[in-house]
Amino acid sequence: LVRLRREGLKKGELARGYRYHHENPYKTFYLPTIHIMHDKIVPLGSRLHYPIIVTKLLKKPGDAIKKQESIFEYKFHWKRKVNEETWNDETTYTEFDSPAEGKLKQWRIREGQEIAADSPCLMVEEACGHEVQVQGLCSLCGADMTEINWASDNLDTDRAMINMSHDQTVLRVSESVATKAEHENQKRLLRQRKLSLVVDLDQTIIHACIEPTIGEWKNDPTNPNYEAVKDVRDFQLNDDGPRGLTSGCTYYIKLRPGLMEFLDEVSKMYELHVYTMGTRAYALNIAKIVDPDQKLFGNRVISRDENGSITAKSLQRLFPVSTDMVVIIDDRADVWPMNRPNLIKVVPYDFFKGIGDINSSFLPKRTDILPILKSKPVEKGVKIAPKASPMDEIARMSGGDDAASLKVQEEEQEKTLEKQIKDRAFASYAGRARQGRRSARDECWREC
Repeated sequence: LVRLRREGLKKGELARGYRYHHENPYKTFYLPTIHIMHDKIVPLGSRLHYPIIVTKLLKKPGDAIKKQESIFEYKFHWKRKVNEETWNDETTYTEFDSPAEGKLKQWRIREGQEIAADSPCLMVEEACGHEVQVQGLCSLCGADMTEINWASDNLDTDRAMINMSHDQTVLRVSESVATKAEHENQKRLLRQRKLSLVVDLDQTIIHACIEPTIGEWKNDPTNPNYEAVKDVRDFQLNDDGPRGLTSGCTYYIKLRPGLMEFLDEVSKMYELHVYTMGTRAYALNIAKIVDPDQKLFGNRVISRDENGSITAKSLQRLFPVSTDMVVIIDDRADVWPMNRPNLIKVVPYDFFKGIGDINSSFLPKRTDILPILKSKPVEKGVKIAPKASPMDEIARMSGGDDAASLKVQEEEQEKTLEKQIKDRAFASYAGRARQGRRSARDECWREC
């Protein structure tokens, strides 16, 4: 993800660098490059007893300094309580310990200076900026970023907070690295005269169910419903979800009519990304059906396992700097609270009637398909709840991102899927259809 800069290359100097590759993010490049130093401004911090007076600088520019090493002395005045009415003036002399490691480049303070509040005190030239971190380790120098530094107000893990990779959550980069990577990606797309298109799966480009009757119809050419389901695709899903009746069950997938022609045409103008609230195993199986050769989506698939939120989607997860070149197609607008201007809402594809979105347990309850109820006269003394603001709605959507809520949602989805297997609603449709000489699909339409 990071490409070390090649400016100032000196002969004989080699440094290992990692460069993002849009087809294979794990591919490693070894680039001939000069070792890059990073300038860091070190503040005094908020924990000092202000105002302070600098009494002596213990280091001079060019000296090496280590973390938690004393680099200057200072004093501060305070009052000590003797009794209820008496306070004595006291002066304390102490040392300031460096929160950073490297070479002292410049002092921002001087001896005898009185400092009233937190401000920069020095500039340090660091050997590594720790701008790319993997599971708490700097991927460039190998330093442990989770190590507690009592001399610093901030953690080293705060240097790289942005996750912009599709398929995992352990890689974090700094804002500057994310900005550079995204700008390079934008330039690449502009050279190809393309934009980015984020595609939802369920009820947008496919419809899924696990009703066993579909498999029976599909495998029986003599069945009157065979023609309706003969092109339905299927796969078995073995993921890390609940181990109940649905464990290892078969998923039946119906592609939206005209989907392949649409994707082939739109891929000439857009780089395609999959963004779904299904599990990663589910998303990859769907991608294999829709794009078996990985010519359309490649490895650009993000699921709820990497999303960071289990109730809402956000373009900032993939495009942390700018979303100006991104378009979304989704059948749900409420799951994109922060990216409505980028959204093209499509009509939900509903082939298996009564099934809906197979992953709806992980989404907010739909409010855009409820019938409008006639208002009733308000009785005296009854208070009407105020309408929620947009920010309240966003807070409500993001309030279920804890482990307990995730477990509840997984259990709810498990019950929904088990109900499909046990009820076998399509089998009952077929039975009633035989009596009335209609197809099961026609019967299903009539029931709905």
